[in-house]
Amino acid sequence: MKTNKEDLYQFLVELFPICRSLTGPGVRQTLKMIQEIVPIHVFEEPSGNQVFDWVIPQEWSIDSAWIEDMSGNRVVDFANNNLHVMSYSQAVDKVMSRDELESHLYSLDDLPQAIPYTTSYYRDDWKFCLSKHQKDQLNEPRYRAVINSRHYQGSLTWAEVVIPGVLKDEILFSCNICHPSLASNELSGPVLATYLARELLQTTPRYTYRFAFVPETIGCLTFLKHRLQHLKEFCKAGFVLTCLGDANEWSVVKTKSSDSLADKAAMAVLRHRSPLREYPWFNRGSDERQYNFPTVNIPAVCLSRSKFGEYTQYHTSLDNLDFVTENSLYESFQMLAELIEVLEANQIYRVTSIGEPFLSKKGLYPAHSTRFSGHGMKPLMNFLNACNGQRCLTEALEYSLAPARLILDYLPSLIKTDVLKVVEHEGYKR
Repeated sequence: MKTNKEDLYQFLVELFPICRSLTGPGVRQTLKMIQEIVPIHVFEEPSGNQVFDWVIPQEWSIDSAWIEDMSGNRVVDFANNNLHVMSYSQAVDKVMSRDELESHLYSLDDLPQAIPYTTSYYRDDWKFCLSKHQKDQLNEPRYRAVINSRHYQGSLTWAEVVIPGVLKDEILFSCNICHPSLASNELSGPVLATYLARELLQTTPRYTYRFAFVPETIGCLTFLKHRLQHLKEFCKAGFVLTCLGDANEWSVVKTKSSDSLADKAAMAVLRHRSPLREYPWFNRGSDERQYNFPTVNIPAVCLSRSKFGEYTQYHTSLDNLDFVTENSLYESFQMLAELIEVLEANQIYRVTSIGEPFLSKKGLYPAHSTRFSGHGMKPLMNFLNACNGQRCLTEALEYSLAPARLILDYLPSLIKTDVLKVVEHEGYKR
């Protein structure tokens, strides 16, 4: 079963209209659709439960919302775009003056055509989000504001799927399921995670892979409440997936040490993808905050195209189905599939020959030597020079700067022809 770009993009299109929030029916609907592709296990954490220093809030749902003039004309309507209402807004049905309404309107002066996204999870409030153009047209003296929403004792929903490997050592992929119609920021992560898990389910990997689908921050902490001790013992690397749908630069937010297996594996596949922006730990912002926190200490990098908070469309209606493309989403899938290949092959290798190996007789060197053939083989030879029986694959790629894809393609033949020997068979732990 091979994933194609049409499948990825179509799934994102199907998820896009759903109104997700920190809790509520939109999250469950999203997980139900994911469950039709991979056998995730869904969990509920009741409202009021303590999660470390946090408390699960009341559940929130919304049916409809609008602003109308005194003639009954709806000038802002949640039915047209689910970003129009601040997430977790209190219910309201009130006629008020334009001046009174102003404090409940949120728009962006620098992006007058965009509807902004905002939340108020832990403070009672209500607000309509609209473009500056829409706001400027609200020039009647009085309006009626209606939000049909509910807060109630319910639960926070999260899910995971575990693909058992030969080793108990785990690789974690984590993504968020709590934003409404934001295509790259929200949906690229769960879409890619879903199809990566589907591919892995058709194999018997060396590592065990865990995919977590969680509301951001408190959902991630809820996941850690139930899995922390296990992850501390077995998780060797974590990857937070977000903002992977656009066609712009590649981005990686590194761990505090910048030297973990997660960092090395991420750089192995991103180093030769251009342009690449590397962010230190202090530029964190997604759930890598929780995984790398000192009392958790699970080394996890955040992988993106345009990084959260760094692109114009971020947290606005401009992060839509036009911003995400089939090709860019599929390129991200290919990058993550290559990342898994690197992790699966991350053992210690030792070159066997005294001096350079005679690659021609093994069919690994061009049959005809030209003045440029040596240049073409230089990355492979650099990699072989790095295989001293002490470096694992990610370290050898870092040392040699050889493209991961090139080495992954050569690696089976290098082992089959005894150019390389695996020094450690039972998994490499760094």
